[in-house]
Amino acid sequence: MTTKEPRILGVEEVEAFVRYELFDPGRNEAIVAVTTRSGEPEPLIPPARLAQELAGKARVVVIPTGVVTWRLTSELPARLGVYGGAVRVWMPGLSPGSDPFVHPLMMVFTQEDVARVVARIRSIPGSRSQCGSPFRFRSRTGRRHLRRFRRVRKSSSGSAATSRAIGRSSCSGSRSSATS
Repeated sequence: MTTKEPRILGVEEVEAFVRYELFDPGRNEAIVAVTTRSGEPEPLIPPARLAQELAGKARVVVIPTGVVTWRLTSELPARLGVYGGAVRVWMPGLSPGSDPFVHPLMMVFTQEDVARVVARIRSIPGSRSQCGSPFRFRSRTGRRHLRRFRRVRKSSSGSAATSRAIGRSSCSGSRSSATS
């Protein structure tokens, strides 16, 4: 269920949020987490405007950096958390074994980063039943860089079994569709 209003996540809601929303196998829309920078009450990206733009495509959740993000990090698998002003898009199909690269993490350090990150978030496709990366490369150069990145990641993993596990997305062992 997508709404035009962002939700502010409280520490008491984190466990249920992870278990029943993020890991919901029936979820078919992205969840966009916008965090505040440490010590600041509001995120750099205006969450209300983002929620209106993404209504029907994704849910927007505001997560204050501090106690709430620490709790979220403890509930999520390694490398799937978000904090410190960053934004994470959790795609449908998120599970404890998910590849973090299928669920993009975008850093927002300054006001100049806002336009770049918002443009990338806007590229999220509408509701869907299959998971995979929403960020597809339209150019040959982008696809070539992604293939090179996957080869480097595979060669640095140490074993063929680990390489295969890292390359899989969380959807029935299928590969990410980022090169489509």
